Amino acid sequence: MKIKGKEKGIRLKLKTLFLIGLSCFVLIAHSEFVHSEGFGEDTRVALDVSSRVNWNQASNQTSILHFAGIDFFRTFQLNGKDFGSLLLQPYLVRAVRLDPHPRLFDDPNDTALQIRNFLFRSAPLMGGTTQLSVGHLELPFGLEREFETNQTLQQFDNQVDGGHKVDWGVGLDGFAGGFKYDLALTRGSGNEWENEGSPHLLTARLGTDPSAPYSFGLTVVDGELWTPNGVTSSRSRYAVDGRFGIGQFNLKGQ
Repeated sequence: MKIKGKEKGIRLKLKTLFLIGLSCFVLIAHSEFVHSEGFGEDTRVALDVSSRVNWNQASNQTSILHFAGIDFFRTFQLNGKDFGSLLLQPYLVRAVRLDPHPRLFDDPNDTALQIRNFLFRSAPLMGGTTQLSVGHLELPFGLEREFETNQTLQQFDNQVDGGHKVDWGVGLDGFAGGFKYDLALTRGSGNEWENEGSPHLLTARLGTDPSAPYSFGLTVVDGELWTPNGVTSSRSRYAVDGRFGIGQFNLKGQ
């Protein structure tokens, strides 16, 4: 996504502020404050740094993605009972020779602020059968969220199917009648909140018990996705997924 003038200046300031915050976190993480459990038992804080090398078979060229982020998780209590939890995962991503590149970057060599999970999740509601999530949440498309394929070789790509992997909005998930359900109503603009064209996205998945030796699920996606030119793009998808476990091994497909 190309950003000019004031908007690009704001984005550069956000990157600078994130770098400063990340540097401060690195200093704190190596101090006695963290090692003495100064955050408390209800808080988890971690620094995540990694790099990924990509090979484009068509052009026979390699590219690199560098990631540096913070994983912050904290639970809250009210009158001695769990009230909810906060999960924050801001990342700074550096692309090197990434061509073609996603619209997160302005060019093949660029640095961008990526928001992964950035949400508040309630304690179980309605007799412990339902939980509410608000913020930037991972969409329940197929196997992607249910079986945590992030940063693994079994990672699935939602861009072609669901349109986004994470999006701003609200979600409900829980169990009913032996089935696991997930429902998310989101903005449809992905990493950033964009109103132009009134985008929106509905993602719903109904599946059997994921803790059983085998499970199946059906996902439905419908909505209008935001595009950089301000014209929304219609999106309707259906997917069937399944998992079959044999001892320590799992066969998965969608």
